[in-house]
Amino acid sequence: QMRLTAFEQCLKGKTPAQLWNRLKADKRNRGESAEEWGDRIATMCEALNYYDPRRRYEFFLDGLRNKQTRAVLNASMVTSIPEVCALLLYKNLHLPVEEEDEFAGNGTLPSSTSSSTSTQSQMLQQLQRMNQMMLKQQHGSGTHRGFVNVVAPTAPQASGVPTSDGNANANLEPLNIRLGPDTRTTEGEIVCGRCARTLASYEGW
Repeated sequence: QMRLTAFEQCLKGKTPAQLWNRLKADKRNRGESAEEWGDRIATMCEALNYYDPRRRYEFFLDGLRNKQTRAVLNASMVTSIPEVCALLLYKNLHLPVEEEDEFAGNGTLPSSTSSSTSTQSQMLQQLQRMNQMMLKQQHGSGTHRGFVNVVAPTAPQASGVPTSDGNANANLEPLNIRLGPDTRTTEGEIVCGRCARTLASYEGW
C-alpha cells in the first residue's frame, strides 16, 4: 500500500500524454507481485479515465517479463486483471517469479544470483581439492590392502629394575598383522590368520 501511494504521488502533475506513454511502456519491477503490478496498471488507467477491463488486462500482460506467467495467461480465458490475479494465485504464480534474462536490459543480475553462483563455485573447488588430497593419500600410502602396520607395545617398567636387554625397545620392528581367518598347515597345525604364526610357535614363547 505504501508503494502504491508513492506511485500515485509520482503521477501527480503528469500530463495525459505522459501518463499514456508511461502506461504503454511500463514494465513490472523486480520483486513486484502480480497484485502490485495490477494495482499500478489500474492506477494509471484511472488517472486517464480508462476503464475498459480488457484493455487494462492487455497493458498488464504487455508489462510482464516472466515467460512462464505469460504462457499461462495466454493459454487461459481471463480478460481482466482481477481474473488474472485469481488465476495466478490458484497456480501459485502470484509471487514474484524472476528469471536471469528478464531484467537483462536493466543492468547486472541481482546480488543474490551472483552470490549464489559464487558460493556454488567455491563448493565445487573445495570438493575438487578434497578429492585430490584423497587420491594423493591413496597413491602415497605403502600399506597393502588387508594388512595393518602396528608396533608391539612396550610393557611398563618399574623404576630401579634393570632390563635384560637395554636395546630391546630399539630393536622392535613393525608387525604385519593380516586381517584374515585362521588356516591349517599340511601337518594339521593351526596357523593364526593375523600374524601367520602357528600355535606351536606361541607355545615356545
